[in-house]
Amino acid sequence: MRFTPLLCLPLMLLLGAAQAAEEPAGPSPVRPWFTPVLVEGKGALCDEAIKAAKAHFLSPKRWASFELPGAEQVQPWGDDLVDAKGPIHVQVYTHGGCGSACERYQYVASRGPEPSREHLEVMAKGSPAPAADIALFKGADKRLFSIASGIDGEPDTVEVNRLNDDLTWTACRISTAPAADRVIDIAPAELRASVRELSARTSNMRQGAGNWCGSLRTHERWSERIGARLQEVYYRPWAVRDDAGDSYGSYEQDLSNLQIWAATGVAEHKAYRVFLQQMTSSQAAMAAFYKRRFGWSDGQARTVARQALEGAISSGIRFYMYEPFPKDETALRNAILAHRPMDEIRAIEGQVRDLSIAIEYPEALAYLIEKGADVNQANAFGKTALMYAAHYDQPESARILLARGANPNSVTVIPEDDCYYSITTRNMTALHYAARYASPALVRLLVDNGAEPFIQAHREGEEGSTPLDWLHQYTAANAEEPNPNIDPDQVAEVEALLQPPTDEALQARAKRLVLEGEKAYGAGDLKQALRTLNLAINIQPHNERALSDLSLVALRDGDLGVSLQAGQALIDSSQDARLLANAWFNQGLACDASDSPWPFYNGTRYCRASAVYAYYQALAAHRTEARAAKLLQVLQAVPDAEVHRFPFEGNEVRMVQRYGPDHSSLYLYLLHPRDLVIPAERIGWRLSSESKGIREITPSSVGREVLDDDWAMTVLRRDERVDVGSLHIRPTAPGNGAL
Repeated sequence: MRFTPLLCLPLMLLLGAAQAAEEPAGPSPVRPWFTPVLVEGKGALCDEAIKAAKAHFLSPKRWASFELPGAEQVQPWGDDLVDAKGPIHVQVYTHGGCGSACERYQYVASRGPEPSREHLEVMAKGSPAPAADIALFKGADKRLFSIASGIDGEPDTVEVNRLNDDLTWTACRISTAPAADRVIDIAPAELRASVRELSARTSNMRQGAGNWCGSLRTHERWSERIGARLQEVYYRPWAVRDDAGDSYGSYEQDLSNLQIWAATGVAEHKAYRVFLQQMTSSQAAMAAFYKRRFGWSDGQARTVARQALEGAISSGIRFYMYEPFPKDETALRNAILAHRPMDEIRAIEGQVRDLSIAIEYPEALAYLIEKGADVNQANAFGKTALMYAAHYDQPESARILLARGANPNSVTVIPEDDCYYSITTRNMTALHYAARYASPALVRLLVDNGAEPFIQAHREGEEGSTPLDWLHQYTAANAEEPNPNIDPDQVAEVEALLQPPTDEALQARAKRLVLEGEKAYGAGDLKQALRTLNLAINIQPHNERALSDLSLVALRDGDLGVSLQAGQALIDSSQDARLLANAWFNQGLACDASDSPWPFYNGTRYCRASAVYAYYQALAAHRTEARAAKLLQVLQAVPDAEVHRFPFEGNEVRMVQRYGPDHSSLYLYLLHPRDLVIPAERIGWRLSSESKGIREITPSSVGREVLDDDWAMTVLRRDERVDVGSLHIRPTAPGNGAL
């Protein structure tokens, strides 16, 4: 708001320099069909404000920079804020919002020193409404007034508020935008439909926003900004165009990065192309509107339409610092997605591992596989290339993948990133996608190649659904999103293909699958063992033998998520000490092998209590010397910085603390000589607080395990956080000794 306002300049002079190359014709008179309106207030200040607002309306500046001519901007904390009654203290009362990205502010005036927060809240109720942009001014008469824009609930209103002698405020309220029904009356229905479609196509390119999560509400705020700017293009397009060159980059930069984004997949590539087509169409429709309403020439109208719509879209698309792929990979992706000739594709350096981009180009798909791409590679939520082939009804691509070893029964998972993705259904297979999107031929191809119709997809709070259930849902007469590739007279044929076996047959098969999985594991075929055991679990989710086998096989194969999930299922349901010990031990190994301290898989975060806890539970459930040795090895390998040493009855004790399984308590693992016994009541911490005074914290006993001939471990639990250094040892005799 420190810029000098441009008053009464003809609009065409503002456009001239930017349009010179595109519009050689001379400027035309301006005929704006809307100008700001004073909706509340009267008097000299309001007269001056509406006059300045109408001039500002014709400038390219945003309303955040609106000022009154001759006024001096002052800081609210200045020492020279006085009036006839003495000094004035103006405070800025901040209303927090969305992680500081959308805070609102108010000016609160008082005669005394800075009020308390509680008093400030009371005073704010009689002050000007909270707004995104506020500034304080001193007029020619030395009286203070504020200007606010971006007001809560009234984004198209500017307020000029004069501070009175009694510290009340008198408002001049100016509407800076026409009412929605006026826009409907002025703008043709075809134009409004075109702009809505442009907005929708823009949203399609930002569908990865998922739940629009995070306190900053970034994607939500950007979407709101696009909507507001697209409304403004109808009545004040010369101001919207300025957004195309903001501090975050221009529309040209955004478009260049959108081209890179379009290389991420088939859907993205299509969305980008449709967006470009719609942008061209909307610009033509808007230019025709501008010629008629503003009296501009064809060239001027086209220039402003392009700048305004590009500026509106750019205000809510931010792809700065966007480099998802190396340049060679981007070139190869673009060539494949554009279905360039194969000779041209083979000549491009680079490697693409994501087979989904070639799912509609079978020759390119085969080429990528030849170059080493894994046919079972999955994305963040487990969707494989075969699932994409079913999704896009590509039988030839499906044949290529199946012939090269694609697993027809891979399942999707819940991804860790629930901000980028909004996935709520798990355990979908290629057959589910085929029932939802594909033709009978592709369904038959999958079934003929081992796709199982009994696997159920799951959504929290709902019963599982087989591919047959999906077929019924998406071929029903009243289906909201019907499968476009299955005609009504083909439904019976597909139903027969998707009919699951009887329950009796499934139970018998589950037993055979467990044996087959164990046989494959014994032969060293981990992949086949994993596939077979996963099928058994899909039939019998609580089959303890299958779960135990799966946790081990998946661990050996490096599939830590599957191992952790199977082990946890066994821990949650089994009463067999040996199986529980195996599950806990495998959990410890998986936690140790994970790159993350709390690995996430399929909607659950594991290892929150650390590998030490898992190894301890394994030893406690069923003791073996190997498990005891592993626990001792892990405790002795803890870095010194994480170990607290203290003497106890002449012996050194090494204490390692880790979170418990509920993450609210701490488990204390005390490694000490085998013959030493450490009762929990002998350990304590002294805490001091104003509310509770001085008190002693005593841990509870969890257990004790002998680890070898020399070492034992005592496990304690503490539910309060304390400074480890404040530990006290309580002697058996009265009196305390501090360490």
